Amino acid sequence: MTKTLLSTVRSANEFASDYPVSFAILLTDAMKARIKELAAQVKSLGVLRIEEFNYNGIWSVTDFDELNELLEEGSSKDIFETINESKRAVEIPILAVYENRFHFTAIPKHCGDCDLLVTETFNISDLENSSHLIKA
Repeated sequence: MTKTLLSTVRSANEFASDYPVSFAILLTDAMKARIKELAAQVKSLGVLRIEEFNYNGIWSVTDFDELNELLEEGSSKDIFETINESKRAVEIPILAVYENRFHFTAIPKHCGDCDLLVTETFNISDLENSSHLIKA
C-alpha cells in the first residue's frame, strides 16, 4: 500500500525566505521496504545512520497549514497538485535512515550547506500502520 508522507521543513538558515516549508512524498511498498532494510543495516553495522540520494520528494513553499486544510477537504491528489505548483528546486536530496527513524534533507538550488533543509523525523514503525497518510 502506497503511503503519502507530509512534513514541515525547517532550514538551518533562520533568515532564509522563499525556501521550502513543506515536503511531500509517496512511499511505495518498494521504498518502505528499502527504508526498513537500511534501518536493519544501521543496527547490524552499529553505525549512526545510512544516507542515500532520494529524488522522489517534492520540496514546496506551500504552507503546511494549507496542506492540512486540503487534507480535510479532499484527497492526496489535491495536495500533490497544490504542492507541485509551488515546488522549489533542491540539490543533494538525501534520505537519512537511523535504527528506528528516518528523515529527508536537501539544499536549496544555488545555496550552500548553511541553508540545509530538514523534514521532521518519522518512526520506522509509522511505515507499518494501516493509515494511507503519515504527517508530521
